Amino acid sequence: MILAIYHYISLILDFASFGRNEFSESPWQLERIPRNGYRSSMEENSQDNSFDPTTERGVHNPRMLDLVQLNLTQESVELHIIEFRRWSDSFQEELEEKFNNYLDYVLDGHLIAQYPSYQGKPITLVIQYTEEPTTAIVELFAVIERYLNSIGWSFASKAREVK
Repeated sequence: MILAIYHYISLILDFASFGRNEFSESPWQLERIPRNGYRSSMEENSQDNSFDPTTERGVHNPRMLDLVQLNLTQESVELHIIEFRRWSDSFQEELEEKFNNYLDYVLDGHLIAQYPSYQGKPITLVIQYTEEPTTAIVELFAVIERYLNSIGWSFASKAREVK
């Protein structure tokens, strides 16, 4: 168990070089994805509404910011990861990658570059799901929460109703 937690922490903390390439200064330059590579879920694909794994929200798409919103009640920024699939232990690596990309997005300054008014506001990572997570995923949530608390962020996970 301790080895597993160490493994999670080392993966979570090892985000410095992910996504960087020799073709651009930004680690997120892809032809299809705007805004330094972070695509907001609110941007619409005007050409086609069919399933496209590069634009679908969820853990399986680490380069998509599922939702960024300002919580007016708490005056905080919420970064949402939204998962619609039934959880599987095999999603651990996908979730770690997406989590690390969210960290990169904020720590590399992209959040404030896109939303200057969010400067200085507390940040909460919210993981929403439609199916209850497995025990292994819940344990990973706990590791993520401890790490986020250590850097001054908050964490929340909650069930989301499917309409």
